Amino acid sequence: MADFPLTYTNVAGASATVTPSSVEVELNSRTVRTTSISGRQQVRSFGTSYYVVTLNFPPLTEEDRAQVKAKLTTLRGGVNTFTIATKNFTDKKGSSSASEGIASSAAIGATTVTMDNSNEFKPGEYIKFSNHTKAYQVISHSGTTLTIEPPLQTAITGSHTVESGSNFTMTCRLADDNISYTQGADGFSRIQFTAIEAV
Repeated sequence: MADFPLTYTNVAGASATVTPSSVEVELNSRTVRTTSISGRQQVRSFGTSYYVVTLNFPPLTEEDRAQVKAKLTTLRGGVNTFTIATKNFTDKKGSSSASEGIASSAAIGATTVTMDNSNEFKPGEYIKFSNHTKAYQVISHSGTTLTIEPPLQTAITGSHTVESGSNFTMTCRLADDNISYTQGADGFSRIQFTAIEAV
């Protein structure tokens, strides 16, 4: 189970879940651009891409706010990692199950993976692999060839699986060391925080 949405046991002893009202996702692709006097531009890529995610929560009751703030406090700024599995990351568009088999190995830097089954993932779905936590996005799935971006950060083999849907979580760190919230005259609190994918 992911850390956010946050599920906890409330004072009445029932299970309660605090879900962000909106999630902003930014893909940061690391490049360097140089432009010559003639105007010719060269772009070089280095490192891997990573996601920056901003979670905005709806007005929270005092109990919900206390639970969210307590969880954020345990992260000690950017020291500890946590997981996000909000609806935009776990929605399925294709027919794949939450865990799908890989047919053969793929090296670091590969953007295609040979799957056991055909045409199960759709463009835009978020996936990860069972042997590492980096998040990838599906570009296409034609036959048994799954095309992803960014390129593989860790090599995979046929003994690993593709995890998506209910098995997908994005591992992150807080982008800021400060935790704050606002509380209005209505008694409800508002919290927003930004996380950077831990790669």
